[in-house]
Amino acid sequence: MLTHPIKGFLLPPLLVAFFFIAAANVSAQTHLPCIPQTRLSLGMVPAISSNLIQLWSSTLNQRVQKKSCVSLSFSSAKDFKHYIHKANEGEFDVLAAPAHIASYLISYSGFKPVAFLVWESSYLYVVPNDSDISSLDHASKKVFALPDPFSEASILAQFEIDTHHNPSGYLYSQHYKKIIENLLSGKADVGVVLSPFYNGYKKHATPKIRPIHEVAFPSHGMLIAAPHTTEAHRLELFSVLSSLESNTDLFWQSFESVSDSELKKLHSTQKHSVKALTLLLNQK
Repeated sequence: MLTHPIKGFLLPPLLVAFFFIAAANVSAQTHLPCIPQTRLSLGMVPAISSNLIQLWSSTLNQRVQKKSCVSLSFSSAKDFKHYIHKANEGEFDVLAAPAHIASYLISYSGFKPVAFLVWESSYLYVVPNDSDISSLDHASKKVFALPDPFSEASILAQFEIDTHHNPSGYLYSQHYKKIIENLLSGKADVGVVLSPFYNGYKKHATPKIRPIHEVAFPSHGMLIAAPHTTEAHRLELFSVLSSLESNTDLFWQSFESVSDSELKKLHSTQKHSVKALTLLLNQK
């Protein structure tokens, strides 16, 4: 197991304007003459659009290729189920994965833990501004609009809601914009969104929704390596990423090393979510 502490990166979703600023600020410099080049694919969570992935890949690669012979390509999937399927089919060399998917792939598919990805990690229960719901205590027998049912936020929120709030139903959406639409149209009473989405939404629009409750995720996300990815390639990637200076243009926060005790804690903390994920994957 690799336990070397390194710096890392993460792309918070939906901060569209900053991507264009970052791309515009990349200066043109000569890349290193690389023969051969190390090409690695990184699987991003489905919450990020393909256009943003393409722009992010171009921006980061220009910086990476000034320092190394690593070339990164970024891709995702149509939803979380497809994302897990693509991972198991070997379509990604490394993945930026939510904690429950990381725990699942490490436990059952031979993926290797690389580092904890430290980022803002919480989800919010939100309601329309004119709603009379002020807390989850007032949310019994309501319709909840949730993200992708395979997402960690959806699994955790549904467990909480089923246990304590007697819901009248659920609406699932692949995009947080649709969750807001369901709330504002009256199709749902309470929605669940990630805090980075809500914070970006507030910056670019007059909020029509408000949070009534916030819950921190129990574990950080992880960078994990597919079984076919060699240790040499992992080390080469880590070397260049750790050499890049952290800054707001690239939006990374940090990687933290993964010890055996921390990995054991991850699996323990994610036990319920992994079980729920396994049941969902086995449904026909």
